[in-house]
Amino acid sequence: MSVTRYCSLNGLRSTNTDHHSTSRALSALYEKEVGFELVPVNLSVGEQKQPEFLAKNVSEIESRAINHYVAHKYKDQGTDLIRHKNVKEAGLVGVWVEVESQTFNPAISPIIYQLYVKPLHGETADHYSSLIIYLNY
Repeated sequence: MSVTRYCSLNGLRSTNTDHHSTSRALSALYEKEVGFELVPVNLSVGEQKQPEFLAKNVSEIESRAINHYVAHKYKDQGTDLIRHKNVKEAGLVGVWVEVESQTFNPAISPIIYQLYVKPLHGETADHYSSLIIYLNY
């Protein structure tokens, strides 16, 4: 069964179809101590296309955009993810955000697909391919 999570955050709603994107967005929400709601959505039967789901005014938003929004909107709440009070540290955070998205994410995504997504769809994970992908990075 393919299940995603629908996340409602004070009017901001998003769906994420893969686990690492969901985890990425949830980590910012937890760090900023912001309330949210997770509702399971069964993609394998097309729940995300049903009128009841579409009526919730859900928009697809990239998880890093959610993090950016949350970090700025709730800058005085929870952990200072952006380092708002120190320009030098804020610059370093910006560099590491880019490193994660441009270097780490391309390396780890195929591995997550092989080891997490394929089994969710009833397919067999190819551990050898995951190892080769890892060794090539």
